[in-house]
Amino acid sequence: MDAGFYSVIVEVDRPRELRIDFNIICDAEKVTGLSLLQDWTQSISAQGLRAICWASWKREEPKLTLEEAGLIVGKYVHVITEALTRAWLEALPTKEDMESIEDPQTATNLS
Repeated sequence: MDAGFYSVIVEVDRPRELRIDFNIICDAEKVTGLSLLQDWTQSISAQGLRAICWASWKREEPKLTLEEAGLIVGKYVHVITEALTRAWLEALPTKEDMESIEDPQTATNLS
């Protein structure tokens, strides 16, 4: 796994990569106006879920619309929610990651 992202393959209309990284979150926030980093820790909205999937899948399928992504999400919401939760939890920094950032000696070479 590369630093800064996590992905899972979801079996929906076809196998699709559901990837979580900072740019995808930013793209999703841009189209929804929601703060997904804050909302995810409480309860993600339908708009947020659709936008995350759309932002992730448009990298493989640039012409995918938000509405088309919504149709897929609506049909496979349970599969997607479970996979997205796994991806989100895996993308979060670990306790060791946070400790190394807080330690000035080990934080000098973060990139």
